[in-house]
Amino acid sequence: MKLIERYIAREILLPFTVVLFILVGLYASFVSARLLTGAVTETLGVAALLKLVFLKTLIALEVLIPVALYISVIIGLDRLNKDQELNIIRSVGVSGARIVLTVLTVAIPVGILSGTLSAYARPWAYSESYILDAQAEAELNTNRFQAGRFYGSEKSGR
Repeated sequence: MKLIERYIAREILLPFTVVLFILVGLYASFVSARLLTGAVTETLGVAALLKLVFLKTLIALEVLIPVALYISVIIGLDRLNKDQELNIIRSVGVSGARIVLTVLTVAIPVGILSGTLSAYARPWAYSESYILDAQAEAELNTNRFQAGRFYGSEKSGR
């Protein structure tokens, strides 16, 4: 890869990592807030709650990675265009097709990563989250509760 291709790839990959971390952080905080407001916190421990947030975030990476790539390509190429660097790159003989090919050399591995997560990690994460939900539902049997009485679990200490 030549210097210009590495420069364009860096201008895309740097915003990609930043945008991906921001999107993952926002989604993880949204999921944790939804889980904390629900009855899940009463049935699950903190470790299981964190595992559930991790699993739901892993499931969402299938969507978050392409969105982050799209935003980073727009940000990176817009910055190059705003600073007139694209005009300079074109004036020294680099064609638009070569710039597109450079963007594709970044996008194809990211797409493969996203596809791999979609094919392997997402089904695993769904099965693990269903197991956690089933354990929480089995531990909290609401049919045995009566109004006006307090109940505790000797096993979990709640």
